[in-house]
Amino acid sequence: LLGKAFGWSLFLAGSAVLLSFSLGSILGIFAAWKRGGKYDAMITPGMLIIQAVPQVVIAMLALFIFAIGLKWFPTGYAYTPGVTPDWTSWTFIKDVAYHAVLPLFCASIIQVGGFLVNMRNNMINLLAEDYITMARGKGLSENRVVFNYAARNALLPSVTALSMSLGIAIGGQLIVEIIFNYPGLGSVLLDAINARDYQVLQGQLLIMTLFMLSFNLIADMLYVVLDPRLRTGGKES
Repeated sequence: LLGKAFGWSLFLAGSAVLLSFSLGSILGIFAAWKRGGKYDAMITPGMLIIQAVPQVVIAMLALFIFAIGLKWFPTGYAYTPGVTPDWTSWTFIKDVAYHAVLPLFCASIIQVGGFLVNMRNNMINLLAEDYITMARGKGLSENRVVFNYAARNALLPSVTALSMSLGIAIGGQLIVEIIFNYPGLGSVLLDAINARDYQVLQGQLLIMTLFMLSFNLIADMLYVVLDPRLRTGGKES
């Protein structure tokens, strides 16, 4: 039961976290670069307002507007009922992607604000460092200074936030999965609670714990890859 639902939650929740991390980091870089300007004044508060809106409200609005009202997307489930799952079929893959648009949007949009603010604050602190001033003094282009020097180092603290978000997301997007009847771990968790199926609950909590620990380990390993100072071990030359 958990194995069948795990794949759908990994696809939906994992994609949502990666999408929101990428979008939030990019928006945060430009917000820090243009801090105090119109872009920063609009995008930062705007994404924080969206983040403050309950996920159930966003999901219900998306369902009623785009699925029921405009009929642009299906109202639920991971693929068209009656279709035999076949991951070798391009038609089935497109059907899965089509059904995932609204759930993925709802699961990712509320996470963008957190990653944006995190990246923006990191960037603002780094833009005042001496090596940034030196890079500008050497005549390097503003794009190279921002992306090659500041953004690369500002990503380091965000790696931990990304790993923790991925670990939590494996537990399933409960609200989104219920509203869109998505067959992930969130729906399984709710059904297990209602049925007092303790074996399923223990199994899912074990999965969430293992993935949280695994992603934290991966984050520590990525720090060594991304930060050359850690590879030197602080040894003197």
